[in-house]
Amino acid sequence: LVEALGMGVPVIASDLPVFREIGSNLPTYLSPTNSAAWEAAILEYARPDSEARAAQLGRIRDFQAPGWKGHFDAVEAWLPTLG
Repeated sequence: LVEALGMGVPVIASDLPVFREIGSNLPTYLSPTNSAAWEAAILEYARPDSEARAAQLGRIRDFQAPGWKGHFDAVEAWLPTLG
């Protein structure tokens, strides 16, 4: 998910807490068990004039993938909370 967003590639993801934590409001989220919704979303995004894909591309334009420094800064800030 992060790699795709970092490369400016639209993402359709399962609606799972971990993906929402990582992707925030950027991807299109679908129930992992709703195959009809997945098929419809994939077909929609594949269309050259897809409004959904264009909207997501607009949302991810300024996405910056987290780097190692930011990751370890967050880990170091979190470690003291473990008690």
